[in-house]
Amino acid sequence: MELYGRVAQLGEHLLCKHALISPKSFGVPADTIEALRGKIWSKVVRSDDELRSLESQMQILSTHLLGGQHEIRVYSNSNPGEGFRAIDPELEDVYFLNLSRQARN
Repeated sequence: MELYGRVAQLGEHLLCKHALISPKSFGVPADTIEALRGKIWSKVVRSDDELRSLESQMQILSTHLLGGQHEIRVYSNSNPGEGFRAIDPELEDVYFLNLSRQARN
């Protein structure tokens, strides 16, 4: 088992506390992570109102509390706006992007 942040690779499957995803859903982890390079953005959101506003405007993959503020990770082909910075993709981003796409289908 390999660990990638909060997501683990168990054999050919991704394992998170929420679900087990088969490789048919996401491909080879290293290739899939690389395909997201330049498409994952982060921003620290200062208020719950700002977070709700952004949730209605863009595809937020995950949020984490950071010093009482929300740090959001967003999937976008280009910079989604002021205050966002490009960050390296992680296996967790693959997992949440996959869940998001499955929920829309």
